[in-house]
Amino acid sequence: MRAVIISHQPSVREALRNALRQTGNYMTIIAEAANFKQAQKLLSTPKPDLAFVDADLPGSEAFTLMQALQSAGISFVVLSDTEQHAFRAVELGALGYLLAPVAVEKVAVTVQRMKKLLGNELNGTVQGQPPGSTHSDHWKDWLERRFYFCAQKYISIIALKDIIQINAARYETEIYVVGTPKPVTCSIGISDFLKEFEEVPFIVKTHRSHLVNLFHVKRYVKEDGVLIVRDHNGGEGSVSLTDAYKDSFVQAMHDLGWKRIRKT
Repeated sequence: MRAVIISHQPSVREALRNALRQTGNYMTIIAEAANFKQAQKLLSTPKPDLAFVDADLPGSEAFTLMQALQSAGISFVVLSDTEQHAFRAVELGALGYLLAPVAVEKVAVTVQRMKKLLGNELNGTVQGQPPGSTHSDHWKDWLERRFYFCAQKYISIIALKDIIQINAARYETEIYVVGTPKPVTCSIGISDFLKEFEEVPFIVKTHRSHLVNLFHVKRYVKEDGVLIVRDHNGGEGSVSLTDAYKDSFVQAMHDLGWKRIRKT
């Protein structure tokens, strides 16, 4: 995989370059740029597969560059010494976010993730599927998978597509299900659900003790920091989306292949 590094800070470029070398030989740095003008030259042939972009470039250069990268079909990961740009970057299509100082172990995790996401795309396939299939096609089987939850008096069998949200209550975990008037309760903790559903692309964490199915989210009210979610009776309810999970929420929609309609 061919990658470029774009940062006005020599120390950031050097730290990332060294970290990438230590993660293996899957990714090759083919060029570096210190500003927007230099970066523009990197978008043409030979076009890189991935760009590491410093969100702290002067002015609004970073976000203008991200838009240019997306238009050119080049995936990108954002670098910054603060999380304040994370949500905006993910909205613009960033596949990941690395906080400075750059740590080798974090870079390694990012590289592996990019290898999984981009490696299959570069080969024209999604893992386990024929060429031409999409990410959403690959994940459709998750919707029909059944799980069963054991309570003291009964066992509930539920399809993942019907789970609206999972919430940690005082002594148990509540599972809100389409068409079920009362939540299904289970005595296991929310941490067990997190482990069980960590590979499910549409079950996302909105709070340290709350999971939501993206397919039941109707809208996100940015000002209030809440998701408007379908309730079990077909109406609407609200779920808080804490700052710590805003970028992963948008990232999940991107990973599912959902198309963002932009303002003109």
